[in-house]
Amino acid sequence: MNLSFSYLTDPKEFAHASFIFIETKPVLKFLVLLVNIAVVFILILLSIKGYKVGLEPQEWFMAGMIILWLFFRRKFNRWIFLKKFNKQIFSQQTLNLNFSRNGVIWFGEKFTKGEAHWTQIKYVLQVKNGFILAISPTQFLWLPERVFEAAQQKQTLIDLMNEMNVKIKPCSQWSC
Repeated sequence: MNLSFSYLTDPKEFAHASFIFIETKPVLKFLVLLVNIAVVFILILLSIKGYKVGLEPQEWFMAGMIILWLFFRRKFNRWIFLKKFNKQIFSQQTLNLNFSRNGVIWFGEKFTKGEAHWTQIKYVLQVKNGFILAISPTQFLWLPERVFEAAQQKQTLIDLMNEMNVKIKPCSQWSC
């Protein structure tokens, strides 16, 4: 069974896929949770102090930065990734992916040819509009849903991944 896909890379999709790939790592999720708890606690203390005696300018600044962290961290990080990927030479280039029982091969004009056996693929994140294949702690492949010509192709790929014992993690709240 061989499945071949080809698509034009989109910096915005790669930026969002990179963000999701990083954001779903357990250690990072734990660290972000700890920071969120700490900054909420600090914000509560600042609020109490502000109510009782007022805040100094640097405390107002700190409160503002905490609010930015809590509500805009993800948007800011996605923006940074997008700026980075817009400058990359592989932006708007054709990427080819071949899936078989042996693994995955990827290549393209501006891409380094690579391959990964199914045992090297740690897991696959299934997001709303595609798949993120985690090859190593720092490397992934993005396969957008738009490459599938029919729903049967997508199901065939999922069946192949299940047959090769690749763990598929559904992340339906994310999209690229």
